Amino acid sequence: MENYSNDISIKIKLTLEEMYSGVTKKFKYKRKKPCNVCKKPRGCTNCSGQGLRIEESIEEIKIPEGVDKGMVLKFKNRGHYFIEKKNFWNLFSNKNSHTNNNVGSLIINIEEVKHDYFSRDKADLIYKCQIRKSDLTKTDKKFEIKHLDDEIMTIQIPKNTIDGKIFRIKGKGFKSIADNQTGSLLIIAKIIED
Repeated sequence: MENYSNDISIKIKLTLEEMYSGVTKKFKYKRKKPCNVCKKPRGCTNCSGQGLRIEESIEEIKIPEGVDKGMVLKFKNRGHYFIEKKNFWNLFSNKNSHTNNNVGSLIINIEEVKHDYFSRDKADLIYKCQIRKSDLTKTDKKFEIKHLDDEIMTIQIPKNTIDGKIFRIKGKGFKSIADNQTGSLLIIAKIIED
C-alpha cells in the first residue's frame, strides 16, 4: 500500500522550447533520509532517535518531450524515506533495512513560462500573425518565423485572406505523451485594418 504522505511535491517551470524537445533538470530539494550515525534507538542526537533526518538532495530529472502545463510526473523512490513501526527496531541492527519499498515518490508539477509569440493548445503550437489588410489586397504576404526547434520557416499568407483564417502545418506541433502523435503548427491570421 502506497504511503502518499511521504511523497514530495515540487513545481517546475518550463519554456515551450523545453516542453517541445524535452529537457534534463537538475535541482535541489529537502527529503528525509536514513540517519548515518544511529547506533541505538532514542540515543542519537543526530536525528533525535527517529532514525531519519532532513538532508538536501540533488537530483537530475529527465522531462520527456511533449509535457504540458498542469501535467504531473511521478518518479518513484525519490521522496521521503520512512520507517514502518514494526521495522523501527530493526533499523539499528540491519544497515540494509531501508529498501525502495520504504521510500516515497517525487511528484513534479509542470508549469509553463509564457512565450513571446508562441502559445499552445494541447499538441498544437499556435502563432498569431498580424498583417495589414492593404498588404494582402494585391499579392501574397511572406514572412519568416523561428520555430521552437530553431528551424527558420517561411510562411506564406494568400492575398485576400480573412481575419481569423487558420493555416495548418502538420507535424510541427508537440508530440503527445498520450498517443505519441505529433500536433500541428497553427498560423492564425490577424488582419489589421489600415
